[in-house]
Amino acid sequence: MLDHARGALTMGRTGRVLAIVARFHARFPDAALSPDADLLALEALATQGANALVRTRARAFLENHPYDPHIARVRAILRQASAR
Repeated sequence: MLDHARGALTMGRTGRVLAIVARFHARFPDAALSPDADLLALEALATQGANALVRTRARAFLENHPYDPHIARVRAILRQASAR
């Protein structure tokens, strides 16, 4: 499922990414890959220019997953969204 979201992100289909991530979370609410899904959603929202939402979700990610391997990428997305 997340591979489909990655493919959609590569093609610039951000709405599709967000729909897939929402379905993923509904189907697998406590999945180990939830942070991966959240990162895909952040990248899609950043591409859409939804900076306020990106800032909110990125801060929540950092709080909820402080030791996740994606932390550096999430911080970079947060910095970019905060600069706009």
